[in-house]
This record gives sequence, structure tokens and C-alpha cells, in this order.
Amino acid sequence: MILEAEITLWHGAKESSQRRAFLTLEGWPLAFESVFRMSEDPVESSSQPVVVESRPHETIGATNLPSNVAAGLSVLIPLFGGIGLLLFERKDRFVRFYALQSIVLGVLLGAAFLILSLVQLIFQHVPLFGGAVLWAAEFVFGVYALIWLGLYIMTFAQAFLGKVWAIPYLGPVVKRYF
Repeated sequence: MILEAEITLWHGAKESSQRRAFLTLEGWPLAFESVFRMSEDPVESSSQPVVVESRPHETIGATNLPSNVAAGLSVLIPLFGGIGLLLFERKDRFVRFYALQSIVLGVLLGAAFLILSLVQLIFQHVPLFGGAVLWAAEFVFGVYALIWLGLYIMTFAQAFLGKVWAIPYLGPVVKRYF
């Protein structure tokens, strides 16, 4: 399959030139890095074509997926995605690292839900200060959920970018298992 893309280059506030780039896409899923090379001043060299190089990520292991895609899929569904890819992927350390981090993220989220449920179960019928304890527990859980969501998005993005990123304080624990 050939994908044709029109690229508009901007120089300052004015449109400087338009170029067409042709990408040859091989295989699925699409996981490649494109490098566009052009001269320093696009206005002076508008006759030179845009060169596009496609460097697919390595496909290693039983999943037959590029490493960054497999790692991203393991993080996509915390806990279960990590367990699934940890069981199938035996060779690729990058994918296994992100699968273990996904398991840790899933366990942390499940533990927080369990603790909040227990606090609600215990304090929902307590008169006077039960409501205050429930409000405080839900507030703490909300802050925890925002922190967890930030870690999840960062881990997900770094996995798909193909970069090794360890969750602060938990990543070194995961790295010990390698």
C-alpha cells in the first residue's frame, strides 16, 4: 500500500512551499519512524523531493508485533494486558518490562478500589463522623486516581514511543526482576 501525503512547509508567517511525500507501508500494525530530510531553507530548494525513510521496530517473540506496539498493548489494559503479554512474550525484555509495570499499575488501582469499598462499607452506617470519613476517603481516592491516571498516560505514551520509562519508585522494583 502506498500512502500519499501532502506536506505544507511554513517559513515564518508565510506559506513557503508544498511538497508531496510517498510512504510505502508494509505490514500491519503501522509502527514505524519516519524521518523527513530537507535543506535548511525550503524556499530556495523547492525542487528537491522530501526523502522519507521508514525504520520498522523490531518484531521479536511470539506476538509477532513490533516491540513498541506490544508494550503499548500491555499497558492499554492494566493488569490483564500485562499478564497476557507476560505469558506470551518470552524474549523481548522491553515488552516484558512494560508488562510488569502494567501489572503493578493494575494491582495499585485494584487495591485502591478495594480499600475505598471497605471504608465505605464500614463507615456508611456510622452516625455523626461517618459522613466526614467517607468524604475524606473519597477525596483521597480522587487525588490518588488523578496521580494514577497521570502515571498510566505517561507509561502508555512512552511504551508506544519505544522509550524505556520507569514509574517513579515502582520502576526500580520492576527492573530488579530482569
